Amino acid sequence: MLVLKDNPTGIDQPIQRLQSWLYPRLKTVWNIGDNEWMSYGRVYKNQDVKGYIPEVYVGGNEYKEVFFDDNYPVISFLGMEDKRQIDVSDNAQAYIIFQVDLSVLKPAIGHRGDEEVHMDVLNQFKTPVFGFKLSGIETGIENVFSEFRLYKRHTGQMTNTESIKYRDMHPLHCFKVTFNLKYKNNNC
Repeated sequence: MLVLKDNPTGIDQPIQRLQSWLYPRLKTVWNIGDNEWMSYGRVYKNQDVKGYIPEVYVGGNEYKEVFFDDNYPVISFLGMEDKRQIDVSDNAQAYIIFQVDLSVLKPAIGHRGDEEVHMDVLNQFKTPVFGFKLSGIETGIENVFSEFRLYKRHTGQMTNTESIKYRDMHPLHCFKVTFNLKYKNNNC
């Protein structure tokens, strides 16, 4: 399911354009349906007494965490570094985090298909898209979620890397694709 903001402004405009552009392309490559991918836009790094967690705003005073969910073979969200450069053209460091079930996305591959999934995503960014210029890829729970304390609010339990280390073992995988984003005056 493609989860979009109503009337995005500022940096959320290129984020939503990228999200809306990427979603149907990767759904086709991965041969999955709407009910198999939760594609969120920009997440918030919300502070809790135990640290920071990635959450999306769902309305009212409610937020929802966006960690792995066994109900969806793919969960993705976009995020931003806390600092942005404001000058003639606004620049920011952005990322997309993917949490995937490789056995669903690459069922015919006899080995761990993590690199194949990485290439599916990276191949979409051979040239800049909506101001997003590919800069790198990161793997490993500690790297992918480096900005967040891995804490699940609804269970009240700290989800440190020790307790979730098996969430990046076959068939599950997470990775972060990083970008330099020039978002002012890029026809957004």
